[in-house]
Amino acid sequence: MLKKEDVIRFSAGIHFSQERLFNAFLREKGIKNISISKFRVLEVLWKNKETGIVFSGICQETDLAKSTVSIMLSNMEEQGLIYRVANGTDIQNVLFYPTEEGCRYKNEYYEIMDKIYEIIYEGVSDEEKEVYEKVLSTITENYKKRIYKKKRK
Repeated sequence: MLKKEDVIRFSAGIHFSQERLFNAFLREKGIKNISISKFRVLEVLWKNKETGIVFSGICQETDLAKSTVSIMLSNMEEQGLIYRVANGTDIQNVLFYPTEEGCRYKNEYYEIMDKIYEIIYEGVSDEEKEVYEKVLSTITENYKKRIYKKKRK
């Protein structure tokens, strides 16, 4: 069994390795202006392309901080990746959509995700996958409980 320090280090290492790999695949495809976090936002917008999605929905779906999403949306709008539409007079009801330019990267994004998925599960049995995914879900829920409990206080 691993020491607790190693568990934490390995967990963080997976995150950083995945991000480095993702960025390397982006560079291979010649995509330099979109970060992995921006792709998380774009993925949410692609899924809500017809109806649009409000700011709070983007924050909830991506699990990113409001300040991070706010800055990111402004940058993405300047890059021509997204646009916003007022839905009434309340700023909370502004809807966000991907532009054609923002949708242009969809296939590349999912190709990269497929490659990373294959790398993650290389040499892993179906039974090990199932256990791993259950453990990941539990860990994610544990983090969310702590994060959102703290925010409500």
